[in-house]
Amino acid sequence: MKAGKYLLKLNAYEEEFGNGQTNTGFTNYNIDVIQVPTSLEIIIEEEIEPGTNAQIRVVLHDQTGESIESTAKITVENNKSRAIEQVEQSTNEILEIPILYNEKSSTWTIIAESNELTTEITFLIIEKKDLEISLVNNTVTITNVGNVFYNDSVTIKIGNESVFLDVNLKVDETQEYKLSAPNGEYEVTIIGTNGEELIQ
Repeated sequence: MKAGKYLLKLNAYEEEFGNGQTNTGFTNYNIDVIQVPTSLEIIIEEEIEPGTNAQIRVVLHDQTGESIESTAKITVENNKSRAIEQVEQSTNEILEIPILYNEKSSTWTIIAESNELTTEITFLIIEKKDLEISLVNNTVTITNVGNVFYNDSVTIKIGNESVFLDVNLKVDETQEYKLSAPNGEYEVTIIGTNGEELIQ
């Protein structure tokens, strides 16, 4: 039964054969049906991109699925079962866990406990290929700011000429490339593998 206040009506009577109901009486009672914690739910995106925040929400449900305001102990563990975060906070509140830009792709676990109920769920930190590129004084600096080894090509357009660079960088590794061209002014555009302009 859904939690809330209800009016309970009691009717009492005596039945005599042939005379129907006699000696009738009634009384009313106010009753309060309370919320009983029956299930615990963790809500989070299944896949999280490095460099963003994992947003975790724990919901405690009663006997009819309605949420109950309470507190929950939340533990976030990495793929080596090491606790990254452990907090106690109100249910229905969002807990944000920052995921480093270079965090390796792996599966993490969230464990929630509240009102003698325990539940757990996993989420995946996905692979992300990403470069940070700067152009200063005819020098192109490329840094791998993703979370996987970068092994791809980058196109540098100097005016109408194109140069293809094979970029092989470990995570956080940096490589510099010196640009040269005949005297003059040129528009320089750096294009990634998918055709996106990385710098202009």
